[in-house]
Amino acid sequence: MNKKYFFLCGYMRCGNTVLTSILNQNPELNVTPNSVVPEIVYNMYLLKEQTIYKENGDEKPFDNVMNNVLHMYHKDNKAKNIIERAPWSTPANYELLKYMGFLPSKFIYLVRPLREILESFCRVIRPKPHQVENFCDYLMHETGPIGKSLLGLQNLKNKKEKNLMIINYHDFCDSPEKIVKDLYKFLGLTYYKKHKFKNLNQVDKRNHPQTTIRTDEIKLLKHKFIRKVPEEVIKKYENTFISS
Repeated sequence: MNKKYFFLCGYMRCGNTVLTSILNQNPELNVTPNSVVPEIVYNMYLLKEQTIYKENGDEKPFDNVMNNVLHMYHKDNKAKNIIERAPWSTPANYELLKYMGFLPSKFIYLVRPLREILESFCRVIRPKPHQVENFCDYLMHETGPIGKSLLGLQNLKNKKEKNLMIINYHDFCDSPEKIVKDLYKFLGLTYYKKHKFKNLNQVDKRNHPQTTIRTDEIKLLKHKFIRKVPEEVIKKYENTFISS
């Protein structure tokens, strides 16, 4: 079966799991959990630096394997269209997609105001008050959960990537059906008319707090955050954060 691949690279705590619950109602479309495929491909690519590879000198067999990792990983996935959720848009991963022949492709980003993302993380993880700033620094580092997505979005913008759809979390909460229809149009797929936007299914059966969603309705909630993020932390990162 020939599959189409798309890439969901947006910030965490922005509705990715809710979107996944909706899209995965379509049997021909599958959004993956956070994927390990970029790590698999990257570690394979590092083999090119090893002596045993350089001594062999034949790139074609190696490339045959590299170029089919994504296909083989999803071999048993019955969906025709797969949205890989992973930081594929970072400079290194973007180049790997190009190396494997997956570009041009389409990238999806869910975004949200920085303060809301940080405080949402803190509400779930609950760092101690004196640890909040260090925790936020970890999140915003270029290898951290937010920083990696930020790096990827900056990379797409630097490359003037046209195949990019940015979804504002607030817009998604206000008009989920419209956003999903717009997403289908962006991906060039026929809209699945049986989508439901209430009584959603949990995606993560482990009931992990980071991936547990409200299933009754899609709604932006005003939380009383357990850990407020200091203003100086917001100011530290707000000039580099991209939300549109």
